[in-house]
Amino acid sequence: MRIGACALLASILAGGEPEVPPSLPQVPEGFKVELIHQAPDLLYPSAVACAPDGSLFVAEDPMDMPGPSNQPLDRIWLYRWDDQGHVAGRTVFAEKLNAVFGLQWIDGWLYVMHMPMLSRFRDSDGDGVADVREDLITDLGQKPGAFGFNDHIVSGIRLAMDGYIYISVGDKGIPHATGQDGRQIQLQGGGVVRVRPDGSGLEVVATGTRNHLEVHMDAEDHIFTYDNTDDGLGWWTRFTHIIDSGYYGYPYDYHGRQDKMLPRMAEYGGGSPTGGAIYLDDAWPEEFRGNAFSCEWGKGLLRRFELERDGATFRVRNVSEFMKPEGVPNFRPLDVCFSADGRCLYLADWGYSGWLQNQEAGRLFR
Repeated sequence: MRIGACALLASILAGGEPEVPPSLPQVPEGFKVELIHQAPDLLYPSAVACAPDGSLFVAEDPMDMPGPSNQPLDRIWLYRWDDQGHVAGRTVFAEKLNAVFGLQWIDGWLYVMHMPMLSRFRDSDGDGVADVREDLITDLGQKPGAFGFNDHIVSGIRLAMDGYIYISVGDKGIPHATGQDGRQIQLQGGGVVRVRPDGSGLEVVATGTRNHLEVHMDAEDHIFTYDNTDDGLGWWTRFTHIIDSGYYGYPYDYHGRQDKMLPRMAEYGGGSPTGGAIYLDDAWPEEFRGNAFSCEWGKGLLRRFELERDGATFRVRNVSEFMKPEGVPNFRPLDVCFSADGRCLYLADWGYSGWLQNQEAGRLFR
């Protein structure tokens, strides 16, 4: 107490303001949360992805804040850490991108979903800046800024054991996409599609969802989505087990003909779920393994879903709030990823309760 009071008094006598620690979200007992970066050093973070060497990729989405939403203004930072876990340096890994809402590191490439493009980037000389870019698909979704800002779009990506990249599709759909081998698909409304890492084998997996931003995949590659449906009128947020060729009712049958569709696992009223991931490692206590951690942008929460088998499908055994805002103003989680060693969760916080505003906002938590 004396040391703290002396430090405060010394700061005041020196004519400076005492340093105020940043507000941090509340996390469960046994966990520690850190603020890594915030605006103006990091703006509008929309997606995060961890690499095997421990480095972190963080996308910024100015297209959907100051805009304009139809110009390729987005970029991706590469963060590297020192032995104490502090930022050792960061570089702009890639830039001049459309709205980035999907990232994953696969075999030396960073795959980026920036609708309507699925691209991959490589840093061949190790300077932290991508010098090779390949656009694998250029028509995977609507044009940038179609129908306003970039929401309800093709977004999160996840590599599965079967060698396919599974891609989350919002209900703006895919008018007409062509893969590297000439294979073509269309998707009206939301769903899940997949493609090989070389851009071949493009196909539709499931249909009839509304607006999820992520495909959550467990240790056996079961797929789950957390549908973003905040418009009321019975279109509620819902957690769903997605199966190959499954049809989930939106918009034609969800209200009136549920006998024609596969059901959701659970429904949670209004809200705006966004990105998420399932914890598959063993650095955290065993009770967390296989849990889905999903951002709830609308409610300002990071939710934990405990899943368990229920016959041929699954059920939500319990849902809880893993990260809550406490004193953090405008806490708006948008995406999470887990470090390669399983010790850390990184969270991109949009930091603002809206879009297309001339506001400097954004945070990165660990």
